[in-house]
Amino acid sequence: MEVLRVFNNNVVLAKDGNSEVILTGRGLGFQAKPGQRIDERKVVKRFVPSDGRDPDHMAELLAGIPPEIIRLITEAMTKIGMAAQVERRPALVMALADHLTGAIRRINKGISVEYPLQAEVQSLYAREYDQAKKLVDVLNSYLGGILPEGGGGRLRDASGQCRIHHGRPVTHV
Repeated sequence: MEVLRVFNNNVVLAKDGNSEVILTGRGLGFQAKPGQRIDERKVVKRFVPSDGRDPDHMAELLAGIPPEIIRLITEAMTKIGMAAQVERRPALVMALADHLTGAIRRINKGISVEYPLQAEVQSLYAREYDQAKKLVDVLNSYLGGILPEGGGGRLRDASGQCRIHHGRPVTHV
């Protein structure tokens, strides 16, 4: 694999055969230049854009998310039985990680967000809400319980769709 674009020290867009992939890992992009070979020992996570998604846009989003958050999301998804989604739906992983990053930032600033659709989401999407609640519960076990109880509906909506198909605490981002 070779570097196509460096987004930051931890995120690069790379060429792997005929595909573009987004790679993350501590120091992966540090002093990397387009055309250089990737040190695959530094690669922690590999995202293959699907559904016609723009790899540049996905990589830019990913560059703003601390690697620890990606790790927490993938571990939590795996723990609640969503391991297949981690591999098949990188956009879902990134949407959830982006949402969690924003939630932690708001919590650290003391900002509370009301979620007026809570009851509707809980009623209309009961299965997905339950799955999102399990995800929040696992994340709270990693984060010391900082996420609000009603976060399941917001995480369900963070996927950008109506449905979600089947360490070390990070409290500052």
